[in-house]
Amino acid sequence: MSNKDCYEEVKSLAREKRSLYEIDSKKINLTSIKKIYEAEDIKVHHCPNKLRNLRASYYNDDLGCDVLLNQKMPKEARIFSLLHELKHHYLDQEHLHGRNQLCFLRYDEEPLLELTAEVFAAEFIWPEQNFSSDLHSFGIRQGVCSKEAIVDFQRSCGVPVSYTYIVKRLEWFRIIPKGYFKGTQWKKLEWDMYGKPFYLRR
Repeated sequence: MSNKDCYEEVKSLAREKRSLYEIDSKKINLTSIKKIYEAEDIKVHHCPNKLRNLRASYYNDDLGCDVLLNQKMPKEARIFSLLHELKHHYLDQEHLHGRNQLCFLRYDEEPLLELTAEVFAAEFIWPEQNFSSDLHSFGIRQGVCSKEAIVDFQRSCGVPVSYTYIVKRLEWFRIIPKGYFKGTQWKKLEWDMYGKPFYLRR
């Protein structure tokens, strides 16, 4: 199976599970994902300390399936990471069973396993067809995509995603070249445009 076919397979699975659990992109949150985890019998263990290079990790053994989650991440990153690990639960259990996942999968060791998990999470949160339609409605298209437009889009879309998520999607659709906005400090730009949140002004 080609990489493209693998991506299409996990996107189809993500849409299937969205339908099963009646997911709405604008209403998806940590509580709704917790309900999915409970239904799938996956236990989440929150790591209270910031761990280098760790977002989350899935592992399973004879005692069951567990996910270790870095609690120090922003909400959007935690949502994405939990869904990333959900793909491992659905498709990679046989491959990962018994492996000590506290040693963590690395992209260079299992690139397709990890990349398909990224694709699954992205599609689960905001299916490509819906994302593309929302971009079109907002007026973002190839050749018409500024940093400021991305900030406006992220603030108005109502979907809990990071700037990184949006930029990667724009690259995926070839609306912008890969790395086009590399180095952009998105939160600083947002604050320059709209001001800092009240709780950060003190």
